[in-house]
Amino acid sequence: MLKSLHTRGISAIPLKGKRPHFSVKWKQFQTTQPSAQLIDDWGRLGFESYGIICGRISQGIIVIDFDCPDLYEGICRDLHYIEDTYTVKTRRGYHVYLKTTFHVASRSFKDCDIKGDGSYVVGAGSKIDRYQYSIYKRKSIQAITYQQYQQIVTWLTPQVEQLTLPFIESANSCDLIAHYKRHLPHGRNNALYATALYARQQGISQNTVIDELAPYHAMTTTYKTHRPETPEQRLQEAQRTIKSAYKYKSVHSGIASSLPNVVRERLLQIQESTIVPRLLDAIQQIYPGKEWITTSQLLVIAKICHISKKSIYRVLCGQLAKVNGKRIFKRFDYTSSKTNKDIYVSQGDMRKPNSRRGRPIQFIYQIPTTVYLCNILKVDGSLSDTLRLQDLQSAGAYRQALHRELIRRLSPMVRVDWLAGRLGVHRRTIFRYNVQLNVTVTPMIQKQLLTRDMVGDLIDKSAEAGNSFTPGVWIETRTGKRYPAIQSIANIFVTQVKEPVWLCNQLPSKYSLEADSVNEEYDVELPDHLKTRATMLTYANVATVLPPDWAMNKYDIGGYLAVWNGYKWTFRPPLRVIAYPLVKTYEDGLVYYVRPL
Repeated sequence: MLKSLHTRGISAIPLKGKRPHFSVKWKQFQTTQPSAQLIDDWGRLGFESYGIICGRISQGIIVIDFDCPDLYEGICRDLHYIEDTYTVKTRRGYHVYLKTTFHVASRSFKDCDIKGDGSYVVGAGSKIDRYQYSIYKRKSIQAITYQQYQQIVTWLTPQVEQLTLPFIESANSCDLIAHYKRHLPHGRNNALYATALYARQQGISQNTVIDELAPYHAMTTTYKTHRPETPEQRLQEAQRTIKSAYKYKSVHSGIASSLPNVVRERLLQIQESTIVPRLLDAIQQIYPGKEWITTSQLLVIAKICHISKKSIYRVLCGQLAKVNGKRIFKRFDYTSSKTNKDIYVSQGDMRKPNSRRGRPIQFIYQIPTTVYLCNILKVDGSLSDTLRLQDLQSAGAYRQALHRELIRRLSPMVRVDWLAGRLGVHRRTIFRYNVQLNVTVTPMIQKQLLTRDMVGDLIDKSAEAGNSFTPGVWIETRTGKRYPAIQSIANIFVTQVKEPVWLCNQLPSKYSLEADSVNEEYDVELPDHLKTRATMLTYANVATVLPPDWAMNKYDIGGYLAVWNGYKWTFRPPLRVIAYPLVKTYEDGLVYYVRPL
């Protein structure tokens, strides 16, 4: 076999099990082919397995080692050239052979490795521990381009938004139903419409809302005076109500009260900076409902959030201005737009915002909506964790707040590397966040009784010092003593030791927050000087408390609406067209009409 590979320009060495034969110093054959005389000498060793050295020394061969058959089948469905190449069946998965004309370094992924320069794999026909590696697909080795190699790496690399979607989807129904229940005192249909508007602003699709909310609405108990309806009629009514919330232009601008989580995470991954998501979150908290914003207003936000002036210009016209080739903040074109002409823009001024020549420049930019952000980032809308203004004060505080809200909402059971990759930080940073937030980390261990059939699936490693480390897997006795999960030790326990032992697997730990550390109390009481003039608004009494909008404007009745937005009181004009969406969005006790003096 080694002679046949040598004639084809492939470097191969004899193995003892999965390791190079003790008489072979294989490092030199990473760069030079073994001679024919040396191959003849190796033939007298009587070896049962051999290894193919990957990389440029073997005609540019690289091997993708799949330890999970499901992963192999998934990539074959998406990348046809993986399916149409030479493949070897291994004990736990497959070896997929490919050819390249460029350097490929070895790298590891979850349940998969890419073997490039400086690595070797067990060849077809090798026999190790009574298992023989066989040819699964006898085809020619496919040559791939660098772009195709990047496609493979991208496919194997876990994307944070793909990993978080199952958690977000499982939380969607809970969040929407909780929002629906909160508005039920105002009526079933009013609650359904308000929840659909909320979901629309969060970027959640219409079909998702119908699937999650319509059946629950149909099963909700109606008032005794309500005319009798069948469940099918209620379901159709719910679908019409939800579609109406998505069909017509909303009173709001389409900007969510805060960014969807998947948008925040994607921006952190692409730009490796918190500036843009912090700025967008701050805009939606300080200037809610606005569609346009000036440079001076952005600089005011920058001071509040401790963002430098230079960073703002990087967002407007620098290296942070575009995502996937599209601008985040679009500049308002005064000459071609039909927008309100009262908006002031420097006409004919082609200077950039950071220009130092002439008078200060005042540009106007369009605030990106949630739908626009999801489109340019190529993600689906998701729920949004509410952040406080103090969470936007620094990059560390922002990332820590996202970590806190994820654990508060889901109590996830995930790996540290997943949490770190989601925020674009090192795993040590996650450990520091857990300490600062008093996160409870519960180790999760899977135990199963060790049997003779399970020994062959364990790693075949020498029991010598330094070679017996099996991270995440161990053998545990009844007294709690632990041993490495390697075949030699497992055989001793199975054949010689009479007492039972267990094979233990370290699963991802579970993270949770104590109630005291997440339920922060906010002072939502009105200021003392407003209490005597304030009337709490509900959906039922808006028309009674507030006069019609035409009368409010004609007779200048005065007053204003006071709204608690989660961290401070804000004030809005006392119009019904504004009051109705507010009482639908916020809970009772958070919207007041303050009469004039």
